[in-house]
Amino acid sequence: GSCNLDVVCGMADGWPIVERYRDLIRSVAAYTLNGRSQCTGFLVNNTNRDGTPYFMTADHCDVNAGSAPSLVAYWNYESPNCRQPNSTASAGNGGGSRAVFNSGAELVATFPTTDFTLTRLEEPVPAAANAFYAGWSREAAVPTDTVICIHHPQVEEKRISFSFQQSFRTFSRDGGSPVATGNHLEIPDWDTGTTEGGSSGSPLFDRFGRIRGQLFGGEAACDNSNYDVFGYFHSSWTGGGSPESRLSDWLDPCGNGPAFIDGLNAAD
Repeated sequence: GSCNLDVVCGMADGWPIVERYRDLIRSVAAYTLNGRSQCTGFLVNNTNRDGTPYFMTADHCDVNAGSAPSLVAYWNYESPNCRQPNSTASAGNGGGSRAVFNSGAELVATFPTTDFTLTRLEEPVPAAANAFYAGWSREAAVPTDTVICIHHPQVEEKRISFSFQQSFRTFSRDGGSPVATGNHLEIPDWDTGTTEGGSSGSPLFDRFGRIRGQLFGGEAACDNSNYDVFGYFHSSWTGGGSPESRLSDWLDPCGNGPAFIDGLNAAD
């Protein structure tokens, strides 16, 4: 969609807001399964801060024990030029490169109820990826002010979307009402950009740059002001109550119990 905003855009292009999130952009990758373009995923930090290559996406993207070894994650797949939103160029091919990648992953946890899947990449992330392991928040309270989604619409060049609308928890994946204990997070509308097929599994960040969920879907598009729904990280933390269905065992292996952690540069 032409309304999408390239992650390369910044201060010089009239988009200074993007400059605050350069590190988060480096955590996100497009990926294929069995050689076919599939969805978006992202690297997640853990409390040991040891660079374990945990790569998270959506359950409905069909990354399972059988398909995970075929996963190929493409880093820095983005347009080299800022194509202004709503321009003809923004609706076309961005000329990005898939030259830097990881091949193979192992499934470690998944939970359809909150639509998350966590894998561990089989090989270290290449230095050329200049990767960032995103921080997260498992807090129950919903994010306020800005939320950010970094994604690969149609599994094409990386884009960034912003919403300044108040998000809320819900149980519905179809545009529901606020429910204080809901296991999904609804974004009423995107103020900049949108999401599309292929954006599924992409991370939602709060204004502090911490993951709050991953994209399930919705009705958002360039030509409307409709919602998107994300599986809520807070609910996925305890998931289905077993290591194979929750995040806590993997992202907090020593059980220290922090409510949130910040991200990690691969070079640190």
